[in-house]
Amino acid sequence: MIKSKIIILFIILVFLLSISSCTAEIEPNEIVTEEKDNDKEASPPIETEVTNKENYEFDTIENTYVSLDKIGGRLIGTDSNYLFAKELKNYMNKNYKDAELNSQPYKINLTKKYEVNISTEENIITFNEKNSICKYINKSKLNEKDLLVTNSLENLKRNSNYIYFTEDESSIEESKNYDNVYISLLVVDEIFLGQNTIKVKTEIPTIMNIDINISEQLKELLNKSVELNIDIENEELELENIFAVVKGKESRNAVVITSHYDSTTAKGNNYSKGAIDNGSGVSLNLSLLKKFYDNAKIYNYDVIFAFVNSEEGFLLKSTSGSMQLNNYLTEKYEKVLNVNLDCLGEKNIKVLNYGMDGNLNVSELDNIILTETKEMFSSEKVDYYTSDNISFENNIYFYNFDYHGESRAIHTERDNLAIVDIDMLEKLSNVIYEILVQILNTDASLIFK
Repeated sequence: MIKSKIIILFIILVFLLSISSCTAEIEPNEIVTEEKDNDKEASPPIETEVTNKENYEFDTIENTYVSLDKIGGRLIGTDSNYLFAKELKNYMNKNYKDAELNSQPYKINLTKKYEVNISTEENIITFNEKNSICKYINKSKLNEKDLLVTNSLENLKRNSNYIYFTEDESSIEESKNYDNVYISLLVVDEIFLGQNTIKVKTEIPTIMNIDINISEQLKELLNKSVELNIDIENEELELENIFAVVKGKESRNAVVITSHYDSTTAKGNNYSKGAIDNGSGVSLNLSLLKKFYDNAKIYNYDVIFAFVNSEEGFLLKSTSGSMQLNNYLTEKYEKVLNVNLDCLGEKNIKVLNYGMDGNLNVSELDNIILTETKEMFSSEKVDYYTSDNISFENNIYFYNFDYHGESRAIHTERDNLAIVDIDMLEKLSNVIYEILVQILNTDASLIFK
C-alpha cells in the first residue's frame, strides 16, 4: 500500500516538473529577448514591434532622412507626428546622456473642421477645410449680419463691418488694423493654399486662404450686404517640444537652434513627407547637436538644440511650440539668440538666404555669416521670413528653397526625399556649425545691443 502511494506521488511529481519545464522554455525567451534588445522593462507589444521593425536612425543627415521617409508626413495630431517625437527622445536618451535632455509638453486647441457661409437672400457661398486653409479663427466674430463684401481697404466706413478678399498678401497684414474687418481672405493659386507667410499676432480678423473659384463668387457680392456664419469643431491635442542643452560656463545667456518637426500639405489632404519643410531643419539640427556634443568644448553660452512642434499655421501667441519654448527660455536666461533652420537643401537652389531681427549687432553678425559662407555658398540677405524665428525677440534665420517659383514643392506631395540635396545639407551643417562657433566665441556685448 505504501509502495503504491510512493509510486503515485512519484508520477505526480514527474508530471508537475514536466509542466514547469515547458513554461520555462517559453516565458524566459520572451523576457530575455526584450531585455537584450532594450535593456529595460519590456514595452507594450505594438510599440516594440514598430520600433524593432523600422529601426529608426538619426546619427547622420542621410540616416535621418531615411527614417523621416519611413515615418511619413507629420501633421500635428497624427500618429506619425507622435511617433517621430517618441523615436527622437529614444535616440537622444541613448546617445546624449551627458546633455540636459528636456521634454516640454503643452496643449493646443485645433480647429478640426470648419464651415464658412456667406449668404444673401438669393445666394450662398460655402467653403471649408477641403477647399481653403484656415490661418486663424477669431471666435468672438463667428456670426454677424449686415456685413459688406469688399476687395479694398480704402474708404471703409467706421459704422460698417466687412468681409475682405484680395490677392495682395501684404494687404492681409494691413487688414489686421481694422477691427470692423471680420474675415480676411487671401486669394491664392491652389498649390499655395498651405503657404504660411502671414505674421498672425493679433486677434482680428479671421484669416483664411481661398482659391480663385471662391473669389469669383465673392466678386458677385461686392458692396452687397451679407450674413456671415462660421461653424467650427475643435479638439484639444497634447503636443511637446524636445530639446537638449549643452551647458555653458556661466549659463547666463543661450543660443537656441530651432527646427520644427511638424509638416503640412497644400490643402490638408495631399500627402506630403515634409522633406524640405522641415525634415531639412531637423536633420541639420541633429547633425549640429552631434558636432557640439562630440567636440565637448564649453562656451560661455548654453547651446540648446530644440525640436519644436506646431509651427505650420500656428505662429500665434501660445499656440506654437516655439512660443512655448520662448516663454520658458526668457524666464531662464538674460539673453536668448534664436537660430532658426527651416526649408534648406533643396536641389538646384544655389543661394543661401539669411536674415535677422531684434536688438542685435547686425554688422558683427553679418561679418560672421558672410565670412563663414563665402567659400561654399552665394549668400543673400533678406528682410523677412516667417517661421519659428518670429517667436523670439532676437533671431537669425536661414533658408534656401524655391520660395516663390512656379515649381515650389513645399506643402505639396512633391516635398519628398527626391528633391533633397544631401550633399548640400552636409555642407550647410559644416558652415552653420562654424557660424555658431564664432557666435559662441563672441562676447554677448558684441552680439546684443
